[in-house]
Amino acid sequence: MANITIAIPTDLLQRSKAYAAQREVSFSKLVEAQLTSLLEAPSHTASTDEVLRRFSLGDITRKEAMALLKVDSYGELILLMGGEGMTLPTRAKPVADASIEIARSLIRRSNVQS
Repeated sequence: MANITIAIPTDLLQRSKAYAAQREVSFSKLVEAQLTSLLEAPSHTASTDEVLRRFSLGDITRKEAMALLKVDSYGELILLMGGEGMTLPTRAKPVADASIEIARSLIRRSNVQS
């Protein structure tokens, strides 16, 4: 093992040490585990980039993108997009079309009741 010196904000260090203590691991082990996880994570492939691009453009829904990328939360999906420098998504066409149809139906109902 090698010893290193790093500079991080004091607040981050305090919160990280508290996090490690709650889990009964040393701060060093916490950092080691996170670095290992980061480096062993599968790298993005062309298909990942394509799924993110299609979601960003609204070609596929949030659920479809999450399923294809095997992520558990919308937050993870947004973080992936941010990591690739992509813009936040527009609504998928089927979702947008459904929303428009609901709005039209509500307008028709309100016109009939008037």
